[in-house]
Amino acid sequence: LERVKKAGGTDLKAYSQARPPLTERLSIHEAGVLASSARTRVNLLHLSSAEALEAAIEIEGLYPDLDVRRETTLHHLCLTYDMLEGQGLGGKVNPPIREQKDVDALWAGVMNGTIDWVASDHACCLEEEKGDDLWPALPGFGGTSLLYPVMISEGFHRRGLSLSRIADLVSTNPAQA
Repeated sequence: LERVKKAGGTDLKAYSQARPPLTERLSIHEAGVLASSARTRVNLLHLSSAEALEAAIEIEGLYPDLDVRRETTLHHLCLTYDMLEGQGLGGKVNPPIREQKDVDALWAGVMNGTIDWVASDHACCLEEEKGDDLWPALPGFGGTSLLYPVMISEGFHRRGLSLSRIADLVSTNPAQA
């Protein structure tokens, strides 16, 4: 974080660099160790990168008895920091918005069943509350009302995801968990 701040980063790309996918990977492996030791299930929420999804799959291989559930969010499936360049800090969220390769990997996980559910991570923070300084700006934004429209638009129409799979991803699977 301090290295990126010192380098003068002030945009969403800098925010992603300050909280890189490596930190997600480490956290996921730590969660795997702890959950395996405690013999409890683990819900890996807000996966935002290809590296995080990879780590989530790795821990399942390392701990075959571990009940692992993987979730991502609408914004991690649909936004990149490049898309939001020059549009303010409205896209500041934790974990950060990533690159297109991460969006593609997450969609692949949705399509092949590796990702168990999709959430909105509705954490309202109005853009005017964020200000124009990246580092103290509050993270988060709304999204609950977009859950089905985005999954139907991006999942069903654009990628051919079945409507029953969408219902499982956004309703059945989280409810059962």
